[in-house]
Parts: sequence; structure tokens; C-alpha cells
Amino acid sequence: MCRFLAGGSYKSILYDDLDGSDRLKVYDRGVEVSTDPSGIRVLISYRSGDVVSPKLDAAESLFHRVEHFADCIGGESPRSGCGSCAPSPLPRSRCPAAASA
Repeated sequence: MCRFLAGGSYKSILYDDLDGSDRLKVYDRGVEVSTDPSGIRVLISYRSGDVVSPKLDAAESLFHRVEHFADCIGGESPRSGCGSCAPSPLPRSRCPAAASA
């Protein structure tokens, strides 16, 4: 995935994996819809504000996954586990403890 855009009522975010310096941008933009006092027409006003680009770690996400896998082999509990059983190679849907919870 190279680009991901998510829009909300008040803010929108754009994640661009190919942009080296500003991979994440948060836009303070939105649309407000209202009706005029007579109730006949719909009024649309666009709000445009700041753009914020928070600093992100430059490491690739695959690096973080491999690093976490190595930590799990060393005894750390996995983040994806159900929490009620020992680490298991089974997916959560096939984990007996997760099925009974």
C-alpha cells in the first residue's frame, strides 16, 4: 500500500509511504452542511485549516514485525495473542481459549 486517505467530520489524514520526509499529514479540513432559515436551500461551507506532519520513525514496518517476531521467540508474549493462553502458532479464530471466551 502506498497511499491511504481517511476522512472524518473534522480532520483528514493522508499516509503516503513513498514520501520520505512527511509520510503522515493531518489536515484540519471539513465540510459543514446546514439549511437556510427558510428551510428551502442547503448551505455548504468548506472549512480549511492547518496541515500538521508529525515526525514518524523512519524504520520500515516490516522491520518492526520481524523484530517483534524475534522478541517472541525469545519469550516475549505476542501482541496478537488472545491473552488467556500461552503463545500459540494457531490463529486467534482457532485458539481454543479464545473460542470459549
